[in-house]
Amino acid sequence: MPFERLRDFINIVMNQIHMVRDTLRTTTVSFSTVAVSDKYAALEKLGKLKEQGILTEEEFEKEKKKILNQG
Repeated sequence: MPFERLRDFINIVMNQIHMVRDTLRTTTVSFSTVAVSDKYAALEKLGKLKEQGILTEEEFEKEKKKILNQG
């Protein structure tokens, strides 16, 4: 019984993670207008998304390059 509840909880959490990831993939995020002073903040937010498991390493690197190549 306790394992079933844990399994159900994990499934709920995983579904939420997938929903957020899908939302991020379908939302066009453009960092092209980020000012130089905002690059640090954008990179920090991006790092947090990666730490939370919302972004994969590949997604993180792709967006990081976009931010750093501006200007």
